[in-house]
Amino acid sequence: MRRLLRSTALPLALPLALPLALPLALPLALPLVLAGTGFAAAPTEEAGDWPELDRELEALNDSLQVETTGPSIWGYVRTNYANSDEFRDPAGQSLSGVSLDNVRLAVDGELDRYAYRVSGDLAGGTMMLLDAYVRITIGEGIHGTFGQFKSPFLSTGLVEARDLLFITRTRNGVFSSIRDKGLQVAGDHDRFHWALAGQNGADGVASETLLTGRLAVDVIGEGMLAWEGAYSSGDEARVNVAVAYQDDGAASDAGALALEATAIVGGFYFHGEVVDYGDDWNLDPNFPGEQRGGTTPWTLVASWCFPNEQWEVAARYDDYDDNSAPMDFDRSVYTAGLNYYVAGHNVKWQLNYAYAVNGGTADGPDANLVALGLTLGF
Repeated sequence: MRRLLRSTALPLALPLALPLALPLALPLALPLVLAGTGFAAAPTEEAGDWPELDRELEALNDSLQVETTGPSIWGYVRTNYANSDEFRDPAGQSLSGVSLDNVRLAVDGELDRYAYRVSGDLAGGTMMLLDAYVRITIGEGIHGTFGQFKSPFLSTGLVEARDLLFITRTRNGVFSSIRDKGLQVAGDHDRFHWALAGQNGADGVASETLLTGRLAVDVIGEGMLAWEGAYSSGDEARVNVAVAYQDDGAASDAGALALEATAIVGGFYFHGEVVDYGDDWNLDPNFPGEQRGGTTPWTLVASWCFPNEQWEVAARYDDYDDNSAPMDFDRSVYTAGLNYYVAGHNVKWQLNYAYAVNGGTADGPDANLVALGLTLGF
């Protein structure tokens, strides 16, 4: 009986045991078989394969993720004390006091090919929205802007208020520093920089559009600085020329042609700009009391930054002459400035003296003004 059980159990057990035994036996037997045939088993690289696979999976995961930067918060405060015996308030009191020029707060960030900026100013006591746009990378050196932004017209209007050489902008710079809602396409190609923008303009969201085009060329050097003046300009000479045209379809003759040139050589800074405004440029709702239509104001600026890059002296001449307007304007403003840089344009003191010569029948008397400004950026 025992022999019978043994004879019948063996055939039955083999089919059941083989599937279980083979996975265990093969790894043990394979080196012996290879050794018996004269082939040695290759050293295992299993310990190195897994880290390499992990690195490949991490690289694949990184390529699928969206790159983000920010948000980063920055801003600045600009304040000044001004005194003038000629400039008076409605009550007849002379100007003497402290004012806030800017209490700026901005947020920047990036999301893959998209960058954004939102900024506002609290100088008036309540937050006023300034920049609110998304910037999109379209291709090599080309990007688009969608939202509220400055028109790409004059460099003196585009520069951040924190980075001004004087406490105030040039006359034309003031006009071109206003934001508006719209679309823009711009590009940087070696020495050439261009921008085309379409914005709402004087009639708001109505059918007419404010169109602006700008072309700038770096004649010498590798581009201009992001601020005015010669501070931290180095030894490289820089020369840039630009032309811009702007037209608001809300009026028949609301075009403006601008020419400007900037040079920085050996610590000296020179800038000149001129704008010819069409007769109907008085429609601008941002400056309702200004006579700009039919005028051609121009500005010359020069400065020298001391070798220690702590002091910079500057001079500016603004001309605004229009005898053909309904009222006769003939204004010239001479401004002298002295800047002390504690930490570049982020922390600086500015002392300005301005003398306005008013020769037109619609102008007031000549005026003197002294102002001391302080800028603190973060």
